[in-house]
Amino acid sequence: IALGGDSAGANLATAACLLLKETPEYLPCFFLSIYPTLNINNFNTDSYRKYGDIMILKASSMEAFANRYITCEQDTSNPLVSPLLAESFNGFPATVVITAEHDILFCDSEAFVERLRQDSVPVEWKVFPETIHLFWGMNFMSREENGIAFAADRLRSAFCRA
Repeated sequence: IALGGDSAGANLATAACLLLKETPEYLPCFFLSIYPTLNINNFNTDSYRKYGDIMILKASSMEAFANRYITCEQDTSNPLVSPLLAESFNGFPATVVITAEHDILFCDSEAFVERLRQDSVPVEWKVFPETIHLFWGMNFMSREENGIAFAADRLRSAFCRA
């Protein structure tokens, strides 16, 4: 089994992997994280400041989404809501992180990759140049340009190893 998601879906999939790593027999062999939302506590990163008011996904929208997602202030510090706050990623599956170069979530991806590497999780990080949030689904781009071919190749390799 492989698990993955993009944006808020990557948040949910990351939370699922955090839970599943406690029961290794159910852990996916591969995790795909596409421009993930991983810390709803921090809308003051370099990428939020740089792209928060000019790109397709705005900082104000992210704050509104977060306010709808959480039920109380304590939820913001829960690693299942903000996975970057997890104590450890030890035992996490091999991971591929796909990031848009011009995305307010760029710093979430960068921090996630750094945490995975610190915990010795096999991780590959691919930044797609000159792209914005949601480029994954832009069908006017080729499969190579929008990352689908890259992700499919990594998924195929993971299944061949499993």
